[in-house]
Amino acid sequence: MKQKQIFLFAGLVALVAGYAVYDFQQEKRTEQLKDDESRLIYLKAEQINYVEFDTQSGKFTLEKTADGWQVTAPFKDDANSNTVDQFIQALATEKTKEMVDEGNDKSLDYAAFGLDKPMGAITVKDNLGDSRKISVGSIKNFQGDAFVRIDDRNEVAISSSTWFSKIEKKVGDFRDLRFLRSSASKIQSFKLSQNRNVSEIASKDGNWVSTEFPAMKLDQNKVREFVTALTMAEAIEVILDKDISQKQLQAWGLLNPTWKVDVLLSEDKVWQMSIAPEKDKILRAYVKDPEFVLKISPTERDRFSKYNLDRFRDRTEPFIFDKEKVKIITVKNSFKSFELRKSKEPHEALETWKLTGEVPGFSLNQDRIIDLINKLSVFELENFTTLKSHPSLQGAASVIDLKDENDELLISITMSSPAQLIYAKTNKFSEVVTVSHEDYASLKLNELLKSNIPENPKEESP
Repeated sequence: MKQKQIFLFAGLVALVAGYAVYDFQQEKRTEQLKDDESRLIYLKAEQINYVEFDTQSGKFTLEKTADGWQVTAPFKDDANSNTVDQFIQALATEKTKEMVDEGNDKSLDYAAFGLDKPMGAITVKDNLGDSRKISVGSIKNFQGDAFVRIDDRNEVAISSSTWFSKIEKKVGDFRDLRFLRSSASKIQSFKLSQNRNVSEIASKDGNWVSTEFPAMKLDQNKVREFVTALTMAEAIEVILDKDISQKQLQAWGLLNPTWKVDVLLSEDKVWQMSIAPEKDKILRAYVKDPEFVLKISPTERDRFSKYNLDRFRDRTEPFIFDKEKVKIITVKNSFKSFELRKSKEPHEALETWKLTGEVPGFSLNQDRIIDLINKLSVFELENFTTLKSHPSLQGAASVIDLKDENDELLISITMSSPAQLIYAKTNKFSEVVTVSHEDYASLKLNELLKSNIPENPKEESP
């Protein structure tokens, strides 16, 4: 009897739990149904393939193709697919806050809601053939919300104020405004022209090289940064997209630009961009192919005009060496000279740096030596020069030689004393370069040795 009661109780618990779960799921389904019913656009965002705007600023349409979204009227052009998709996602979240008036006849006063002459209408269609049209009234309610009409229903609903910004969209807001409508992977080479300086860089065996100076080492990351920027940067708007005359280009200074790039794409396609000086407080760029005159921002102008061959050069080239091989360091200047060797004594667990001979009054600073090698291994020059030598690299200059365990020279660096410019020369590079004062100071050459002479103790007051 007792066992029977236990089974009966367990069954009752299971029944109650099952009902609770059912009730919870039913409540969720009811809430979801209410949420779906309140949505103004019941079409699924991912299935929408057509958007039409009919507003006070004009009528235009967007259509989705296998290649992405396209502007199909009043002209044909690529649209920015990300922008269109984001807009559609936003449409799909719009809901009805409440119904303010509805009727079964045609007596509804649409003028009271600004829907007799609406600000405009947005129509969307999906790939199943369903559609939805939302008209936005020109009058707001007291909370600033929008009055909207769904299709041609004899009813008015209140929805969010974001409809006012949506209905004010123009075709230019959806155009593909990228300077170069291609992917960075398709760029084979590019030629930069700035004033009278011309340089060409091409992709060869997976690396970017200067066609004029193939032995020159380029910073691959900086070149990739540039080609990516070409395909990502966007204009503010399209100024002209047809009937572009040479006379107009000349008037805007686009036939004699301050900066120009010619890009060779795969399949031997050529794309060009020219940037003219500011005129009438507008910065313009002329691109081909396709052919447009674009309005660009000072930020984008400055972003591209700074690029030239010098900027692409690898600023670590004169200082490249294998830091793991460094076993001997010699430092020479007008004040002191010393040699350091890395070795391990029988009683030591690890190798340490030791002075060869003695420098009276000084001992080694192990941390500073390790820091010096690390910083030199990633050291960058500030500017290139065409000089083969410089007077400042004689006399008071510092010379740092790094060698391996066989006394073979890994790198020799000569640096001038700090002045307006700090010059440097290495055995790895044929020309003199300059280094920044900040980088020079970071080496802390004067701290490789630490003084053994104690500071004068402060006299105690009587």
